Amino acid sequence: MSIRVGISQEMPAQTKAVLTAWVRAGFPLHEQPCVSGMFTEFIKAGRGSGQVPDTVDTQLAGYLMRDICLGTRYRWSQSAGDHGDLESDLQDACTTFLDGLMPRSPLILVTGLTTRRT
Repeated sequence: MSIRVGISQEMPAQTKAVLTAWVRAGFPLHEQPCVSGMFTEFIKAGRGSGQVPDTVDTQLAGYLMRDICLGTRYRWSQSAGDHGDLESDLQDACTTFLDGLMPRSPLILVTGLTTRRT
């Protein structure tokens, strides 16, 4: 991701033009699953190491990761003037998504209060 961020930040006008044209042409809807397939493999590896629950649809999660990366880059490219920190935005978006995949301690509901089981 860092390499793509570097390219985008070095050439923001070109990034904006390419992403805008790609989206308008409908290519996010017709893309071969290359990028999402890569993310799917990462998520499968996480499942294999116990970091991702077996109930997670790895292919769907791969598509969602691709969508997060594309969406974040597209929003960054459409911002006026100072584009901000794309790498930080991508890391934040991915962390927010992945925190939802991480297993959590089982919760017990007790009289409307949520407590963690020890």
